[in-house]
Amino acid sequence: MKKVKDTSWAGCKVMMGASDFLKSLVEFDKDGITEKQVNQIQKYMKDPAFNPTGLQKISIAGAGLLKWVFAMVNYYSVAKEINPMRNAVKKAEMELSAAQKGLTRVKKELTELAEMLDELKVDLEKATLEKNTLKEAAETMARQLAAAEKLINGLASEQTRWKKDMADLQANRANLLGDCLVTSSFLSYLGAFNFDFRKKLIVIKYTH
Repeated sequence: MKKVKDTSWAGCKVMMGASDFLKSLVEFDKDGITEKQVNQIQKYMKDPAFNPTGLQKISIAGAGLLKWVFAMVNYYSVAKEINPMRNAVKKAEMELSAAQKGLTRVKKELTELAEMLDELKVDLEKATLEKNTLKEAAETMARQLAAAEKLINGLASEQTRWKKDMADLQANRANLLGDCLVTSSFLSYLGAFNFDFRKKLIVIKYTH
């Protein structure tokens, strides 16, 4: 168990005489026991007399050491069955840890996607509001354009009359000075008379 090459009584006395012998047994690396060590010990265990009870009659200290050896062998036998379970548990714990990290990452990504979705919803609401505003403005402009077209079409019939009025104004412009002179003369000379007399004078003028 101690991997001492000299297993004679003399070699054992040297090993047990060390100051830290008991401490080395307490701190012994149980998980480091190899199958080769156990096989070497089991050769002795085939002897029916090789047991703590029989050895206690010879040496109590030796019986105690043998109990320790038996305990280490039993530990190895139990650990041999348990270690695969331990490894499986360790593997499962590692997989669980990796899964938890993956879950944390997925949750983080999900949170980021949720925030992005909220931002997109806000942008969509703004775009929808702007679209509706532009639609209403377009409809208003379409109505105004239709009204303008109706007004233009309605005023088209007045164009002929306006042209005639313009021509008459141009023609009257040439007589404007004379008309002003006649009017001022009429007011100057006939203004002192009453309406009936002025009317008679105008009738005489246009009839003669």
